[in-house]
Amino acid sequence: MAGMSKQKLLVVEDDESIRTQMKWALVRDYDVYLAMDGESAMETLGKDHPPVVTLDLGPSACRRSRRGPGRASNYLSGYSGTTLPPR
Repeated sequence: MAGMSKQKLLVVEDDESIRTQMKWALVRDYDVYLAMDGESAMETLGKDHPPVVTLDLGPSACRRSRRGPGRASNYLSGYSGTTLPPR
């Protein structure tokens, strides 16, 4: 993506090794932001406004982030315990 600005992407993952691997895998194509929990994710959403979020924190974190400042428009979740209702 020479000469083009990269799309911002927020990785929310509590496991440090997985966060590191995700950044390593994505940093070539995305401006990667990392958060280890819901609180730091909300802070990053409010400050940096990444439009894409990958998260491993479950539906309550996703619902909270949809209401917060700098809401992302795209979510990818690895959480498999519950299905989110449509917005």
